Amino acid sequence: MALLKEKHGDQPQIDVAFILKSLGDAYRSLGRYQKSIKSLEASLAINKQVQGDQPNLLAAGALCSLGNVYNELNKHDRAIE
Repeated sequence: MALLKEKHGDQPQIDVAFILKSLGDAYRSLGRYQKSIKSLEASLAINKQVQGDQPNLLAAGALCSLGNVYNELNKHDRAIE
């Protein structure tokens, strides 16, 4: 985190959002779906805080990953949301 702060000052959040998205994908591949959901939702929350409602690739990727998790849990209604 010190490197992130040095690199980005007080705005390292987007890097943290990217890390959380990657962590969510890793949890999904391990079948740890609840941890995956928690990480992906945290990534989306940080991304929204930093980027607002501006469309971006990080948010799109996190939403796609979240949909895939819900699909694997057979929660198709949640996957479509």
